[in-house]
Amino acid sequence: MKAVEKKHYLSGKKIILNKILLFLFIFLIPSNLFYKLTLEPAYVNGLLVDYLIPKIYLIDLVMLLILGLNFRQFFKQIKKIRLKNWLFISVLTLFINEIVKNDQLAVSWLSAKILLIFFTIKTIKIDQKTLKISLLSSLIFQSLLAFYQFFFQKQLFGYLFFGEANLEQYYNLAKGWQEKILAYGTTAHPNILAGWAVLSWWLLIKKTNLHKHWKIISSICVIAILLFTQSISALLAFLLALLTIFLKLNNKTLLILSSIIIISAPVSIGFLAKQSSNPSIWRRHYLNQAAINMIKNKPLFGVGINHFTIFVEKFAEKQEIVRFVQPAHHFLLLWTAETGILGILILSLMMYKLWQNKQQTELLTFLLIISPILALDHYLLTISTGQLILFLGVKLIKINEQT
Repeated sequence: MKAVEKKHYLSGKKIILNKILLFLFIFLIPSNLFYKLTLEPAYVNGLLVDYLIPKIYLIDLVMLLILGLNFRQFFKQIKKIRLKNWLFISVLTLFINEIVKNDQLAVSWLSAKILLIFFTIKTIKIDQKTLKISLLSSLIFQSLLAFYQFFFQKQLFGYLFFGEANLEQYYNLAKGWQEKILAYGTTAHPNILAGWAVLSWWLLIKKTNLHKHWKIISSICVIAILLFTQSISALLAFLLALLTIFLKLNNKTLLILSSIIIISAPVSIGFLAKQSSNPSIWRRHYLNQAAINMIKNKPLFGVGINHFTIFVEKFAEKQEIVRFVQPAHHFLLLWTAETGILGILILSLMMYKLWQNKQQTELLTFLLIISPILALDHYLLTISTGQLILFLGVKLIKINEQT
């Protein structure tokens, strides 16, 4: 009897620990607190490129704890991988090609991070109450911090507090109307903060049984963050989220709208770049053109995972007076430039596997909401917070609405 009681006691403690780790995992997704391992591989022609720095994020430690606590489920997920699986074979081919031709540390580190996120998302158990509390807590916390940063034009606690940006470095920060520094929250950029806020709000509304009062409060929080960040991509995502909430769109409409937004963005930006002197527009066009040139030059395997910033100046049509080394602000162009036709095959196989889960409408709804971010930014592919948003959103597609 004592052995049974002890087993139940340990099982109860494990459940509590898992809930705590789930809360920390979701709450820390917007955190930009990390430790730099080395700066050596991050220099491109003497310029330090942040995207190439191998980093250990605070949330990485939480993910390792989740896998450690649930090691049996973790190993079960590993065993499910089959050598006959075409997706696995394609990913393995891409990885081997990357190791052979490119910088091993950059490729290995990013691959290890993606694997860590993938297996954490597959292993972690989502309970509705903890999901609701963690998303709501994160949204309220980030909105209050954004309010302080925007109106007082300085950080509240500093970087060691979950990675809050140093807002005293005025010239290196994103600015909006009247040259006011935009809110960063604890993320690396206002666009990331706004994107996380919109998706957190949408997941709260669609995936949890949220009380009417909390729906109002969460809506106020996300609108406030949109005002404090002035993010166009996140604002468009928010409007599309509202559209999917109040209108029932069929799968065909969802797919057509998503495709139009993603495909038309580079064309629209190219047209606007010829008519406007706005640096945000013509820099996006500059990066898109570099991506297109990379695809033409290396169509099969691309220039290499996480290697866009290394080759951007080589493939750019015009060299800038002030060097601007960033990834292309378009998910599909960036992914294809770095991974080529093989990368498109992998993306297609992943979409096919998700489609087989019989959650087609949920998948297409999520795709429509993130389509402005996919079309106008890169952080869903290049930044830890963005990668986590993408994987978490796909994970929650499988959860029934408001259960």
